[in-house]
Amino acid sequence: MRASVRPLVPETAPVFPWTLGEVRASLALCPPGAFHVTGLRLERLGPDEWWGDLVGYRDDLGAPFTWQGFRIRRSRGFQVTAPPYLLDLDGVWRALVSSTVQRLVAAGLGDPTTVHGTALFVAVERAVGLPGPGNAGGERVMPAAPGVGAWLSLAKRYRFAADLVRDSLVLAIDAGPGSRMLARVAQRVVAVDASFDAVRYTARAWRSPRLSLAAAETRLPFRDGAFDAVVWLDAPATSEDLLPELARVLGRDGQLVLGCATRTALAPLHARLGRWFTTMTPWSQLGACAGDDPTAGWEIESGVCDDAAHALVVTRRAAATAARPHDEALVAAAAQLEAGRLQDAFGAFAAILRIEPRNVGALVGAAHCALAIDDTKAARTLLRHIIAVEPAHAGALAALDQLDRPA
Repeated sequence: MRASVRPLVPETAPVFPWTLGEVRASLALCPPGAFHVTGLRLERLGPDEWWGDLVGYRDDLGAPFTWQGFRIRRSRGFQVTAPPYLLDLDGVWRALVSSTVQRLVAAGLGDPTTVHGTALFVAVERAVGLPGPGNAGGERVMPAAPGVGAWLSLAKRYRFAADLVRDSLVLAIDAGPGSRMLARVAQRVVAVDASFDAVRYTARAWRSPRLSLAAAETRLPFRDGAFDAVVWLDAPATSEDLLPELARVLGRDGQLVLGCATRTALAPLHARLGRWFTTMTPWSQLGACAGDDPTAGWEIESGVCDDAAHALVVTRRAAATAARPHDEALVAAAAQLEAGRLQDAFGAFAAILRIEPRNVGALVGAAHCALAIDDTKAARTLLRHIIAVEPAHAGALAALDQLDRPA
């Protein structure tokens, strides 16, 4: 049976970037005339229920804002429930937000030509010079843009990561609201992004006193061992250039929380990770629930799940940092595996194992090749070798358990 990750209490890292205390403190310093709502995005959850994202702009901060998570239900009119971080605002702000959302809901859903659609945006006429809703960097930066499912999927991965990196010095790869969720429980977070626009937007919209931002690509501008943990939840399979940099900036026994879109995309990285990291623990993010409420899904469970929406691995920085004799050959073999050249890859992994039979990275790569061609006998042998070298190797244990289950 897979174990679900322990959820965080609402005051630490829920699936929203803000807490009630943070919103109240921010609004206490905001002149009413500096607060502008620019629109409301509505997405249907069911026949008579919608999700709402309120977007706007603060003149006093020179920053846009996104308040997601309003729930709207039709029952003798429209009933609006604010998200947890807006439930107990001070009187003047509670009245302003409530009346504004009610007015936009009535304007959007009261129109018979739009009420049956799946999503719509109700725009507010803006004063001259006031920026409108915009996006720089996709769903990780402005969660109102991609829809409820994409936002909740991303937010619950960051909630999972936040639980692991509490009180740590954290490097987050990719800017956006997720890095702010980490900053609420971490000692400090530095978020880097290849897009300068994404960094600039995050610095304005998702600011936090414990969050710093930088634009960087494959060469990270940090000293060796600078961080206790690295969080990268949307790593592409072709991440070879950045992995040694992540290992370099992690301190001894530092933790990497890595996520990919699918288990297939994560497989090539698994073979490479063995060069710098140990004790790899796999996790799987499930998809939306098959019920009436799509917001109830996207939970994360331990182990490998074939139909997972996202695959994750939590691993530790190897204590020894010196290069091993077959590092370059291992990287080349992993590249062949990623390219689908299974025969070449298996031959390269086998050549390493003939000289270094306890090389876990080569054993993992060879096992991936065997599983890819359904050679279960060879796969079982390789997986048992992995466990003999590293008894707690969660990926090998999970794969072997899957193979040994009755069809």
